[in-house]
This record gives sequence, structure tokens and C-alpha cells, in this order.
Amino acid sequence: MDIQQVNETGKAIQKALEKNTCGWANTQALQEIEGLCDEALKFSDNSPYISEKVAGIKSFAAILYSARGCQQHGGAEKVRDKVYDYAYRLTTWE
Repeated sequence: MDIQQVNETGKAIQKALEKNTCGWANTQALQEIEGLCDEALKFSDNSPYISEKVAGIKSFAAILYSARGCQQHGGAEKVRDKVYDYAYRLTTWE
């Protein structure tokens, strides 16, 4: 288990959110975030807490980077905030 790597992966997810435009279909951004999520799981040795946060990130990222998914969930900014919050949980995990 490498807690520091999980923390760094959470920061990398936050940076990916900041650099990628959301609210429209962007498979490249989604794949980047999903790959980072898989890294976080690996570094945490599949911790149940991290697994829960990663599931939330992947779920809301799929909505965030879809053509119209954000419209059904309060808009792109609300969905982005949810993903960012889950990623923040990774950065503060101890």
C-alpha cells in the first residue's frame, strides 16, 4: 500500500479536471481519468474506501464527459464538483 501515491493520483485527477473542458463528449479525458483511478486502486491495494471513491469518480466522470449527461444532473459544473470532491478525498486519505 502506497498512501502517498494515492494522494498524488488524486491530485493528478484534479489537474485533469482543470485542463479538460467538460459538458461534452470527450473520450480522451474520460480515459485519462479512468486510468488514474485504476492507478489509485492499485496503489491502495484495493482499499474499500478508495474503491468507493474511485467508483464515484468514474461514474460522474462518465457523465461529465458525455454529450448530454450533465444536463440531467444539474449542469457540467455540478457534476465536475462531484468528481473533484471524490478526487479530493483521495488527496487526503491517510
